[in-house]
Amino acid sequence: MSDEKNIYCPRIEAGCPHQITNANPTKTCFIIMAYEERFSEEIENILSNAIKKSLNFNPVLAKGLKKGGSTDIFCTRVCKPIIESLYCILDCTYKNTNIGIEYATAQKFGKPVIITKYKPKKIIKLTGEEEKILEKLKKKGAIQYSKIPLDVPTDISGIFYIEYSGEEELNKKLLEAIEVKN
Repeated sequence: MSDEKNIYCPRIEAGCPHQITNANPTKTCFIIMAYEERFSEEIENILSNAIKKSLNFNPVLAKGLKKGGSTDIFCTRVCKPIIESLYCILDCTYKNTNIGIEYATAQKFGKPVIITKYKPKKIIKLTGEEEKILEKLKKKGAIQYSKIPLDVPTDISGIFYIEYSGEEELNKKLLEAIEVKN
């Protein structure tokens, strides 16, 4: 990863066609997570604030980055910011194929990845009628993933993860995780 000319893109099986503005990692932390889930906004806020406060890094979320053309979305919203980040945090509260792809990308570029899982303080139980509606929406394709946190985190369930239910708890655990990695 020494300079942008040496970055190989497995997607096009050649050198990266995009200019990586900073091949040396910056004080940013890329957040890998599923969006549009029941607690995703809360998770995003907790992670972003914890990264700012405990690590003194700037959080980077794919959804907040400029979109390129349809073939460049992964490059500009995921690959490039991962390469330019010093750390990545992967929140595996919800199942999502993209999480695995982004995790593999971070691993490819040797980025330290801290895996987290949100555990809400209070789980809202769905009524029988709400369960039926949820199942109908899933069958129609109106929703793609679970609307409640899963017991088993995504496809990387065998890997150690930090469980948290609030920002203060995550701050402490992130600092401990970074100490171990350094």
